[in-house]
Amino acid sequence: MKVGSILLCAGEVSGDMLGAELVVALKKKRKGLQFAGIGGPAMAKAGVALLGGIEQFPGMGLVEVVGAIPRLKRLLDKVEAWAKEHKPAVCVTIDNQEFSARLAARLAPLGIPVVQYAAPKVWAWRQGRVHKLKKILAHVLCVFPFEADFFNRHGLAATYIGHPVVKRMAGVAKPKHKGLTLALLPGSRQAELGHHWPLFLATFVRLKKLVPQLTGLVAVESEETLARLKPLGWDDGLEAVVGEGRHGALAGCTAALTKSGTNNLELALLGVPAVVAYRMHWLTAAVVRRLVKVKFISPPNLVLDACVYPEYVQEGATEANLARAVYPLLVDAGCRRHQLDLLEKVAGKLATDADPVEAAAGVVLRVGGL
Repeated sequence: MKVGSILLCAGEVSGDMLGAELVVALKKKRKGLQFAGIGGPAMAKAGVALLGGIEQFPGMGLVEVVGAIPRLKRLLDKVEAWAKEHKPAVCVTIDNQEFSARLAARLAPLGIPVVQYAAPKVWAWRQGRVHKLKKILAHVLCVFPFEADFFNRHGLAATYIGHPVVKRMAGVAKPKHKGLTLALLPGSRQAELGHHWPLFLATFVRLKKLVPQLTGLVAVESEETLARLKPLGWDDGLEAVVGEGRHGALAGCTAALTKSGTNNLELALLGVPAVVAYRMHWLTAAVVRRLVKVKFISPPNLVLDACVYPEYVQEGATEANLARAVYPLLVDAGCRRHQLDLLEKVAGKLATDADPVEAAAGVVLRVGGL
C-alpha cells in the first residue's frame, strides 16, 4: 500500500461498527486512501482489507484470554510484518485494550503514530497504565465527556468527540409499545452467552409466570450469534431479531435485561428501561475486584455517576435478583418513569454539536499527516 494507507484494529462487534463508520468518514474527507487491518464484516464491507477477524479474539476475561495467547501472538506478528512492509501513515486501534497496547508498542518504534479510538479504561482500573500509554499512543479519541480531562491531565493528548452511538440511535424510528415485551441482550461471544443466556432465559420464564402476557425479544448482532445461543435453551414465548433492524424492535420494548456494554447506551438513547447483569469466570472476577476503581460498570451509570440501570454482577446476578429488579419496570409506571427521566439526562450529557465520527476522522488525518 502507499503512504496514504491507514491500519485499523478492532476486536469486538461494537468496535467493528466504529471502525466501519470511521472508514466511511475518512473516505469522504480524503480520496484515494487505502485501509487494512483487523475487523469484522462491517469493516470489510466499508473497504478494509482484513488481516484478521474479530472471531480470533476471546472476548472479556483473563482466563479466556490465556488460552488464546498463542493465536493472538501470531496475529500481532502478522500485523507488525504488514506494517513494516507497507508503512501506513497512521494506525487506529479500537477496543481490546491489552492487544491494542501491545500492537501500539510494536508500531511506535517504526515511527507509525497510533490513535486509540474509544479510550482505554485506565480511569476505571490499573490507572498506572497511563504512563505506558503516553509512550506508545499519539492521541486518544474519547467517547465519554469525563475521559479527555483524565488523559490530558496525565500528559496524553486526548479529544472528546462524543459517542457515535448517539448519531446511530437518533435515526431509529421508535414504534409505540405493543403489549409487554422484555428485550434480552446476552452478548455475542461464546463465553458471554454461556455466562448470561441460561440466566436470562430462566429469569424470563420466572417473569412470565408473574406476568402471563409477557413476551420476550432476543436481540443479537448476527445469525451466527443466534445459532450459538439457541442450543443453550429457548422458550416458546421468545422471538429473535438479528442485525441492524434490532434497534427499531428494541425501541418498542417495555424493558430490557442486558449484559453490560455498548448496548446499554443504545437502550438508554432509545428510551428503554433496563436492568444490567454481568458474569465472568470466578478467577477473572477475583482479579478485577482488586483493581477496579469505579462504582459502576454500565456506561449510562458512568455517564451520570448514578444508578440509572440497576447492576447485578457475578454472584449478585441471580435469577431471583434479576426478576425482582425487572418486574417493576414491566408493571409499575412510576418505576418506569423514574428510569426514563434519568435516561433523558444521559442523552443530554452525551449530546455534542459536532458529528463524533467526522471529528474522529479529522483527528486521524491530522495525526497521520494526510
